[in-house]
Amino acid sequence: MTLKIGDTAPDFQFTDEGKTRNFYEVDGKRIVFFFPKAFTTGCTIQSKSMQDNYELLQESGISEIFGISVDPPEVLDKFCNKYNFEYKMVSDITHEISKSYGVLKNYLVTKFSDRDTFVVNENNRIIKIFENGIRGNKSELGLDKHGIEIVNYLKL
Repeated sequence: MTLKIGDTAPDFQFTDEGKTRNFYEVDGKRIVFFFPKAFTTGCTIQSKSMQDNYELLQESGISEIFGISVDPPEVLDKFCNKYNFEYKMVSDITHEISKSYGVLKNYLVTKFSDRDTFVVNENNRIIKIFENGIRGNKSELGLDKHGIEIVNYLKL
């Protein structure tokens, strides 16, 4: 399934302070970004860029950011703790979220989430897709500027 601008973003569950919540319960504009593997160079750069621009993204109207990979929860917890990420990290070990967003990829026997970012509005509609993974056009600014690239889009 390939999602496009105007489609309804798929709902998913995440853990927030020990409680299970649904994506649709979060009000406002949200960012859902997928990355292949925590602690790898590109994924760390991308994730840190989101954190480095966290306040600007909030000032630009983003209520929450979700970083999603197929890593187990304990790996994402260590990743968050090491880099002090303030946004939500979601483990997709079942691959269901990645499948629903059309970003699940295979490399030999390994499955991973492609590096795509979705901006979702208050009505759960996708308003922008940044395709930085295998199938997409690479960011003109680079992964280290991905957060500011989204800020620039939101200011349009």
